[in-house]
Amino acid sequence: MKPSVIVPVYNVEKFLPRCLDSLIRQGLSADEYEVICVNDGSPDNRAQILADYEQKHPDIFRVIMQETHTTIFHLKGQRVM
Repeated sequence: MKPSVIVPVYNVEKFLPRCLDSLIRQGLSADEYEVICVNDGSPDNRAQILADYEQKHPDIFRVIMQETHTTIFHLKGQRVM
């Protein structure tokens, strides 16, 4: 089963790269999981950080801009973690 990892993002610019890097290094190949980052419009630089990760790792990361209660409909995985 392909898991989907949901990362809520709000005012976490300082910690975001460490979090996303740990998800890349967790040991599964890119086709075995996905990471959904839900970006809710906080005023820090995390939008650019997310865009960079999504561009460098499009097979793993997907960014969803603030869409209240619709995140679950964007998942491709078979499990939500």
